[in-house]
Amino acid sequence: KRGLVSEPARLLNLVRLNLFLDLPYEAGKLLETEIASGRLSAEREHLELLLSAWTAAREFSRAIGVIDDLAALSEDGGYDLQKARLLAEQADWAGVVDATERALAQGGIEPISDAWILKGMAHAELAQYDPALAAFSEAARIDEAARENAQAWMDYVNDRRRVAATHR
Repeated sequence: KRGLVSEPARLLNLVRLNLFLDLPYEAGKLLETEIASGRLSAEREHLELLLSAWTAAREFSRAIGVIDDLAALSEDGGYDLQKARLLAEQADWAGVVDATERALAQGGIEPISDAWILKGMAHAELAQYDPALAAFSEAARIDEAARENAQAWMDYVNDRRRVAATHR
């Protein structure tokens, strides 16, 4: 807090110690401050550590900002899928749809069915039943392990569709 620790290796040790002591918010604040000051570089390793801290602290808005920085450094859709999961925690369903679409477009995610299921969930929450069913169908088609989960979601969407139709 007084700036007595300034060597990058020691700063990172202090961040990791805070994480170990289950103080992720303190770790995130320290790391964010040190990256902003330039004492630590905004390299992938440091950003991933910052992402871990903000996620553990349930500071999802801050974590999403870090994910955006990491996604720019990545060649696959893994960070976009992670962003979609965090947006789902915040019930930002339109954001989930956008993030899963980017993740699927970039590829390189395993299992890919997770992105399709998450996209379907978001569409279902937005009462966009046709795209939701299409996403769940794709998940079931490409991944046998996801088939049961996708089918359960399709049943749920069809039930919601029936309920919505009776309330018109």
